[in-house]
Formats: sequence, C-alpha cells, structure tokens
Amino acid sequence: MKLRNYVSIMHTDSYIKIYKQNQKNLIMEGKLDALDLDAYLDKEVSLASGSADRQGVVFIIE
Repeated sequence: MKLRNYVSIMHTDSYIKIYKQNQKNLIMEGKLDALDLDAYLDKEVSLASGSADRQGVVFIIE
C-alpha cells in the first residue's frame, strides 16, 4: 500500500519512522506534521509496527 494511504488517516502528531531494507536504513523519523514526506507519499510501504507514541509507527519502503 502507498504511504499516502496510511498517513491520510493518521493524526498529525503521530510519530513515524521510515526505513529501507527491513529496518536497517532509517530514512526519516519524527512527528507527522513536521516531516516533508512529498518524496515518499507514492512509495509502496509495509507497515512494520503500529504504535503512534514515541516508539513510532514504523514503515518499510518496499
């Protein structure tokens, strides 16, 4: 599923992390409303975990 589909239903102060390759390469992390996600919104991602607190919702770019 595209990242755009996930973030469109998330609260703006949700904490997210975006990785490549099975959580080995962190691309970005932070509160949803503070990140510039334009380059990643149309990327296919997998949801690795789903905690919107400080641990973050983890997405992996496929």
